[in-house]
Amino acid sequence: MTSAAGEAPRVLVVGGGLAGLLTVETLERRSGVLAVVWAAAESRHPAASQVAAGMFNPVSFRRLLPVWEAERHMAHAEEMYRGLEKRLGVGLWHEVPLFKRFPNQDYADLWAERLQSDHPVSPWIESQDWRDTKTLGRAPFGGGWVPRAGYVDLKNLISGFRTELDASDRWETREWFLSDGLPEGFDLVVDARGVGAKSDLAAFGLDVRPNHGEVLTLDPLDGSAWPDALLNHKKWLLPLADGRRYRLGATYRWDLTEPVTHEAARTELIGVMKELRPDLAFDDVVVDHLAGIRPASPDRRPMVGQPDPEGRPWYHLINGLGTRGVLVGPRAAAEFHSTFVEKTQAVVDSELVCQRFRTFKAR
Repeated sequence: MTSAAGEAPRVLVVGGGLAGLLTVETLERRSGVLAVVWAAAESRHPAASQVAAGMFNPVSFRRLLPVWEAERHMAHAEEMYRGLEKRLGVGLWHEVPLFKRFPNQDYADLWAERLQSDHPVSPWIESQDWRDTKTLGRAPFGGGWVPRAGYVDLKNLISGFRTELDASDRWETREWFLSDGLPEGFDLVVDARGVGAKSDLAAFGLDVRPNHGEVLTLDPLDGSAWPDALLNHKKWLLPLADGRRYRLGATYRWDLTEPVTHEAARTELIGVMKELRPDLAFDDVVVDHLAGIRPASPDRRPMVGQPDPEGRPWYHLINGLGTRGVLVGPRAAAEFHSTFVEKTQAVVDSELVCQRFRTFKAR
């Protein structure tokens, strides 16, 4: 059974992580559609969003360029999370200036050159003199600032959203697979299962690549010597909004597929950050160590669309948000909504549509 012509579609979102919840929010805010969420038990498919620090940064440090459509995604993301803050009554969007330690003199020279030119990255970066650097550690080649970096509090987002959906009977702990078909009572399914969708999407030639990452939570008893800025030196150290705790991360491994922590990862994270701040007792203040599996696409951009529009026109997907999920997630949810619900655009953007990969195969 499907909705009558002109009526709002009845939407099932499968997956209770960032991709799924941003889809729910976009549907309700833009069309008044009250989607239902089915999420697998955390013991079966833990959401990467529960572990991720939720960091955003408009600059790619490897080549010192703005990240993909930085201005558009930053504006869209801030609007989305500020709106969710009001809806859920919790703090989500936290801008924390980022200090990048330069690895060598060539990089320092490149930063200065880009800053003083009309290069596309210049609006996003500043010199070391932009802010006091006394607590930022050893930087023999200096460093530079990205004023508009920060993080989204994903734990607040997920717990607050789940509480709201639970209260209106729109959240169910339940698994779903493509072979289950369209559940009775719904008009369409949005598959936002992350790595949980890997085997189903592989049948379409779509590769959801599990990217294993580990993060530490630190709670210094005396934080007076600790930085109030986000530090980047191979890894990152993020001060949280509570004014007390920090997160230190992250590792990136493609050979691990289970969200299990490793002592070697803890040693790696602390060892790298001690190069910058050898005076801080990182080992003594670790209060949590978590691992998650990020869903990444081959080109690191989201996958959105209908992989089987003829055989399963009700089946849609949003996946592959990867390490920049908090920035690109709102855009991915908007592309789905504009194309398949509002129908204000004919097709998903060519840089996000799931059929863009050469490996894609229709079924």
